[in-house]
Amino acid sequence: AQTSIGAATAERMAVPTTNYKLTYYNHRGRAELIRLVFAQAGVAYEDVRLSEAEGEQEKDRNRYGTLPLLEVDGRILGGSGPIVRFVSERFGLAGSDEFQNAELASTMDTLQDLAVRGLVFYYEKDGAKRAKQKKDLSEKYIPRTLGLLERITTINNSEEGWIYGTSVTYVDLAVFLTLESMQTRVSRHILRGYPSLSQLKRAVEGLPCFEQWNKERPPLK
Repeated sequence: AQTSIGAATAERMAVPTTNYKLTYYNHRGRAELIRLVFAQAGVAYEDVRLSEAEGEQEKDRNRYGTLPLLEVDGRILGGSGPIVRFVSERFGLAGSDEFQNAELASTMDTLQDLAVRGLVFYYEKDGAKRAKQKKDLSEKYIPRTLGLLERITTINNSEEGWIYGTSVTYVDLAVFLTLESMQTRVSRHILRGYPSLSQLKRAVEGLPCFEQWNKERPPLK
């Protein structure tokens, strides 16, 4: 017998015995979006935060050679992207079919290019290179990416400013984290001229899970 996507999702979410363990460093990085997805879904999990030395040891011995890791009843997933998509689809924070999930993943790719450039800037030690990277971010990459995202959110026309549909998805949460990072590291004024993205950021900050999640976040590295 065929099962609808919605019913299948509800069936997965109704299983009360699943144990989740997320392993990453004791900072935000590649695990913070996963933590925020768990918070928004209201799903309990073990949040293992390692020191730098412990993290390197874990990467040396796990099958993927990377962090974060997510253990689901003894089965292990590696890499932030696959883990985010897995938990988002399982907890109802993704699309309702394969095509919608592909559309969300496409938007996520647009966002990731900016996020990666932001990380390169953050870790750069050479002063001259940092100045050039900051200029490029401010004048080129941030406006281009935010312009694309602003257009997507405006077309979607959600009252809250969501990227896709009428409810929050993992991509909205990812956009929020990237905007927050760029405001902290590049300029607090980056959202001037982007009313839909400004509304999205306020909507995420207004989620019931936000206050507790924000209080429990690890420090910025």
